[in-house]
This record gives sequence, C-alpha cells and structure tokens, in this order.
Amino acid sequence: MPPAALDVPSVGDGIAPNVEAIVARNPDLVVLYASTANTAAGERLASVGVRTMTLAMDRLEHVPAAAQALGEAVGAQTAADSLAAWFTRGLDSARTAPRPAAPPRVVILTWDRPPIVIGGGSFQHELLTLAGAENVFGDLPQPSAQVAIETIAARNPDLVVLLDGDPNPAWADRPEWQVVPAVRQRRFVTVRGTEFARPTPRALGAVRRLRTLLDSVAR
Repeated sequence: MPPAALDVPSVGDGIAPNVEAIVARNPDLVVLYASTANTAAGERLASVGVRTMTLAMDRLEHVPAAAQALGEAVGAQTAADSLAAWFTRGLDSARTAPRPAAPPRVVILTWDRPPIVIGGGSFQHELLTLAGAENVFGDLPQPSAQVAIETIAARNPDLVVLLDGDPNPAWADRPEWQVVPAVRQRRFVTVRGTEFARPTPRALGAVRRLRTLLDSVAR
C-alpha cells in the first residue's frame, strides 16, 4: 500500500461502508465499489446530498476505465488519460511477453477448510496467466470456488500459490492434504501485498513479482 494511503482515516470497508463516518468527513465525492452490497450506502449518501460514483474493479481491464472515470470526476482528465495509456501499454506488453515452453501448473488456494480456489473469473487468474503460469482451475468461470481436496489432487498442480498466508501452513501437515503432491512436497509460493488483493495500476508490478517467485520455485 502506498505510504500516503496509511495517513487517510478509515471509514469502513469497501463493502457496506460506514455511511455516518463518511458523511462526517464532509466529502466532495464518494467512490463506491460496484456491488449490490453497496446499493444501500449509495442511496443513503445520495439522500443527504453527497455526490457518489460507482466503479467496477474486478478485472485488469477495469483499471484504465476507472482511472479515466475518476479523472473526469475530479477534473484531472489529462493525468488520468496518461495513467490509463501507460497501464494499457504495460498490460499489452505483459500479454505478448514470451511464455515458458512448459508453464508451471498452479492452484491459487485462498482457504483450506473448505478448500477455496481462484477460478478464471478473477483478476488473480489474470495475474497468474500474465506471469507465465497455468491456473489449473482457470476453466471455472467464477472468481473463486469451493472444491474438494480430491479435485485438487486430480488436477495435480506443480505449485500452490498462497495469498498472504503462512509459507509453512499448518493445514499442509494434515493427512487428507497428502494426496496433493505439491502440498506433500511443500511446493508453495506465498505472495503478499494489496496489489494481489484488488486490481490497481500496481498490478503490472504484481505480475513481475509473481513471475520471479514462480521462476525461483520452478527451477
């Protein structure tokens, strides 16, 4: 997270935020994440005269569009267009970068009981693909899904990516997980940072970091 962001007072989570805390800050503009869970907050803010806008931020393609929408809203269109163009160029470059002849087959595990994996509908799947790996659950259309350990074992990933987790998770010692070779052999890659938690312009750096981590473990 950028250091300057740490100085900004918290007014709640991005989902169903604390409307009273927001209004108390007397904002000129409130930007809400596009979710039905934020509909009520948007309506309450509008009812007291607070200007709001809603942005979709679920895929990497949403980043330049969001930058341009924000730029227009705050009167910084030139800077926003520059950022959007820079990000789009970086994304195009990452998409056309050389791929490994045999990309590592990876599962992104976000929870262990029950197992929750990242599917093809998530921007984290996009990060993984741009980093030169294959998501073994990339055929699932949803962002994430609950699956059985046996299903993970059947897809037999080479590596397990853990998001902000312990690099030596206790669950990996449980007997039921030993059917997954990558778990049994402790072939884990742990990534930390908010750039892996939501799409932002820092996603390009996240791709480079993830590629480096995957390369170091795959060797």
